[in-house]
Amino acid sequence: RPPFPFISPPLLCHCMTNKWVSLSAGSFLMLLSGTLYLFPAYSADLKGSLGLTSASSIQAIGTGGNVGTWVGVLGGIVLDRFGVTVTSVVGALLVVLGYGGQALGVRYTLPYWAMAMLAFCEGQGSIWLYTVALK
Repeated sequence: RPPFPFISPPLLCHCMTNKWVSLSAGSFLMLLSGTLYLFPAYSADLKGSLGLTSASSIQAIGTGGNVGTWVGVLGGIVLDRFGVTVTSVVGALLVVLGYGGQALGVRYTLPYWAMAMLAFCEGQGSIWLYTVALK
């Protein structure tokens, strides 16, 4: 006799599989999004690569990423209106735009204000993915 007579064993297994998949995907999204908080670890190298001479320039880039996470309410609104899939795709695109743009910015030496805008995109994408992972 099954422990839950109102739930058949195949349904119970399917339900538990979905929970493990959700936990794994959510953990991966949180791990991916957490890289924004490593900015202090690589900011000195970024400053040297961009040839920045003032501390305020590198601080502007870091602030761009922070502001991106602070206005994360947009991701919540999109999640409520359009669901997990749309929010995940937009968040992933923002993260790719942010990190990819910064990688190109280091290679081709973008000005610090452009790097700050890319950091903002990176922050937005991270918080959108956090929102999806918490849903």
